[in-house]
Amino acid sequence: QHSNKQAVVSTQSTGLKAEQEVAKVSGLNYVVVRAGMVYGPGDRLGYITSQLVIASIYNHLGETMKLIWNKNMFVNTVHVEDLCSAITHLIQHGVSGQIYNVVDMGDTTLDGICKHVAHIFDIKYE
Repeated sequence: QHSNKQAVVSTQSTGLKAEQEVAKVSGLNYVVVRAGMVYGPGDRLGYITSQLVIASIYNHLGETMKLIWNKNMFVNTVHVEDLCSAITHLIQHGVSGQIYNVVDMGDTTLDGICKHVAHIFDIKYE
């Protein structure tokens, strides 16, 4: 069984492999967009949604929510609408073959995310 940390590393290495394979296609006009943690309308499978589900379970159990990472860890985030705007811009103006990292200017930490989620479900976290 894989831990959440292993799943993140696995996802990142899979994305890198995909980027490398796309780069091998001769004559392909492409850009690589690496987005931070996406949040906003339509987030059904992302980190925030999973935290909401987990928090609701801790609320039901009446237990303190446990974090698997350091609560002071910074998280690169981007709102879905900002990501869509960036992709639209890059389709029109991006340099083929280039990698673009798309994140917002927030100083988001796991603690900040958990604080909001814990407030919503009236639970404690550590």
